[in-house]
Amino acid sequence: MKETQITKIAAWAQGLRIADIPTDVAELCRHQTASVLAACYAADYLPASKLLRAGYAEACAGPVRSAPFGDLADAATACGITAGLSVALDYDDYCFLAHTGHSAVGVPLVLGAHLGASADEALIAQVIANEVAGRLGATVVLGPHNGQLWTFIHAAASALAASRLWGSSVEQTAHALALALAAPPYPSFAAIMGPDAKMTLIAEPVAAGVRAASLARKGFTGPLAALDDPQGFYSGFAFTPATYFLEGLGKSWVTQTTAFKPYPGCAYVDPVVDCVLDIMSAFRSDRAREIRPDEVNAIHVDTTLLTVQMEALGKSYETPGEMPPTFNLNFRVPHNAAITMIAGRLSGAEFTPEFLAQNKDAILRLAAKVRITHNWDLTLAVVRAFSAGLEPMSLISRIPLAGMRRARREARLRISHELPFDLASIVDLLRHLKREDFRRIRAAFSNKSHGMDDVDFHKLRLPFAARVSLKTTDGKTYESSREIPDGAPGGKNHPGVAKEKFLREAERHLGKSKAESVLAAITTGAAPKTILEALTAR
Repeated sequence: MKETQITKIAAWAQGLRIADIPTDVAELCRHQTASVLAACYAADYLPASKLLRAGYAEACAGPVRSAPFGDLADAATACGITAGLSVALDYDDYCFLAHTGHSAVGVPLVLGAHLGASADEALIAQVIANEVAGRLGATVVLGPHNGQLWTFIHAAASALAASRLWGSSVEQTAHALALALAAPPYPSFAAIMGPDAKMTLIAEPVAAGVRAASLARKGFTGPLAALDDPQGFYSGFAFTPATYFLEGLGKSWVTQTTAFKPYPGCAYVDPVVDCVLDIMSAFRSDRAREIRPDEVNAIHVDTTLLTVQMEALGKSYETPGEMPPTFNLNFRVPHNAAITMIAGRLSGAEFTPEFLAQNKDAILRLAAKVRITHNWDLTLAVVRAFSAGLEPMSLISRIPLAGMRRARREARLRISHELPFDLASIVDLLRHLKREDFRRIRAAFSNKSHGMDDVDFHKLRLPFAARVSLKTTDGKTYESSREIPDGAPGGKNHPGVAKEKFLREAERHLGKSKAESVLAAITTGAAPKTILEALTAR
């Protein structure tokens, strides 16, 4: 078998042993399982989740139980059901440049339980899925998609995890990965910004990856050079492929950057909600009562370039004067701030059709008072954190100048015409750079001797910075800022957020005592079958 990028990944995946996995990586994987299952439970508030479960169970009948509700389907579809539920409210975990948990948890838990895999075997499969999916997402960061739209990572991760659980050979695993990338899904923003399709965008690739692993076990072959061929995978998925991110498997661990979302919604919503809750607490301490929505005169959110661009994208899919669909709400800063103030929290319960209909007018009135402004200092804080966390590796030295120009041109053409790449915006950016930034940039251009092997991801922080100012109708101003959201590496209560989230969302289904015992089983490393039986026992 000729060596290619895919065969190298397969060899690492089949060679990984439990002793190779750092303790903190194993610990984060267990909390990741709790976080993803919490997202699945929260999805049950939505009518679409019940339709997904019923539709797949009817069309793809089989003996395998999905998590957490125990719906029966074939092995691939059962894994897909769990993954589809976990993305419903964008309540999943994320790590360095990818949302890996849908496949990294769904397949080891569901297929692992069906096969009777041990806790160690499932953990190895989960780590493999996280490490490869995180890297694959990073390789297309300069491309037409981002975040949840990198759905191909779940086909790849599922193929690798399933191959490991089934005990496939290195060659079979390579072909499974190649098959998963042979016809990668290419979703549109329209499919994720409103309709129920968002859930199938993840469920289908996960199922496809498991099927690819099954085919490869029977001798079916795929394009092993898919990640090397100029006309292969990257020709459609990257303006400038960053293939150097595939390096370092087993030497650096992207799983160490896993972040747990405390609230439903895209990651940049988290710091805004943190700030709103801080402001509500300050108002309560100041006046010995809760703030009323009609006491809010204006809310100003200073935030990053990513947040501003995603907010503009989400707004383009709404109907003026109407409440955005649930799957659009998860990307909308003003509406999430409004819901938080009205409900006093932000959890799965606030996304029921009943709550949204009952509070529609109040949400829209309050959301209309929110103004969002891009702040270069906050954007640069994110860039500096990523740069420092990846040292001694330098991204600038790895991207050719022609590739940078191509990425800029394609981004403006295919993503947004409003990206700040014009002369005035660049001048404004230069004003916010510090002397240390220029020194780092100069050093980065000449630093070509280090790569992913040298990165200590334990040091990487994932800031989604925001600064919120609320002015009341009587003229008083309350302010709060957050650089790193709760639940993210470097933020408050990092793994604790996953536990709290599980208990909050699972208690409605399991009861308090059982939710606590299931959580203990998950975080202490019980086998998949034990966890799934505890989840589905009646």
